[in-house]
Amino acid sequence: MVTIAHWGGILKRQVSGGCDELSEHWAPDDVEAVCRECGHLWRDRFWSPVLTIWTFLLQVLHRDSSCRAAVAMALSQQAAAGQRSASADPGAYCQARKRLPLEALQQGVKTIGRQLQARPLDRHRWCGRRVWLVDGTTCSMPDTGELQAAFGQPSGQAPGCGFPVARIVAMFCWASGAVLEAAIGAYRKSN
Repeated sequence: MVTIAHWGGILKRQVSGGCDELSEHWAPDDVEAVCRECGHLWRDRFWSPVLTIWTFLLQVLHRDSSCRAAVAMALSQQAAAGQRSASADPGAYCQARKRLPLEALQQGVKTIGRQLQARPLDRHRWCGRRVWLVDGTTCSMPDTGELQAAFGQPSGQAPGCGFPVARIVAMFCWASGAVLEAAIGAYRKSN
């Protein structure tokens, strides 16, 4: 079995290589088309949807990476490629990331997942069959009224003294470790 960490490492190396590497999995024109289909509008600025998503992937794939660190990684890649650069202040990136439609990111996960799923050879199948795994987890979020209302918090936490928690479940391809589907829901709805 090829591990999820194996394919995660490959994706991490490719994303670290810059937008050209990412475009093998999700072409820039396709990213922009999905954003338009979701009703997302943007101006021709440094933090385009493609660069914002690429930087977000850098941030997610590098453990404990802050917005500032993600912006620094993105700017260093831009400088290495001889492309224009922007301020190292993460404010503009954070605003651009906040504006990205969730549907576009979900479509990106599915698109990249399908491409990674198509890569494993027959020898990576179990008894000649494709195998999918389902796993779940939880994550805590900032304590805001909106997130408390949407996700709630565990019953062991006193009201007003805890953080909202989301439940996440995902379906993975066993051979590639690619996420094929994912769902996020409330841990417990608040009253």
